Amino acid sequence: GKYPEWLAKNRDSLSQEELTRYTKQLEVVQEICAQYERDPEDMEKVVQLMQEMQQCGQPPPEIVKELGSGLEVDENGMPKMPLGAEGCSVM
Repeated sequence: GKYPEWLAKNRDSLSQEELTRYTKQLEVVQEICAQYERDPEDMEKVVQLMQEMQQCGQPPPEIVKELGSGLEVDENGMPKMPLGAEGCSVM
């Protein structure tokens, strides 16, 4: 994946806080992937992990840009939802 490569390449240029946060975020992303493989029906666990990932803040800008090429983001860097999706809920 791109994130582990990015983290290894940029490790020395990150502050300790950024390194800790990005490392934790990567661990949570990997756990989300593992959860999908183990039990894709357990959406409660997936949502819990996604919330944990969000608590780590924004991913590195280079990763967001690459993953979301063509994706519009708001002033907080969060993806804008397609028109009409604002009321959509996974719960």
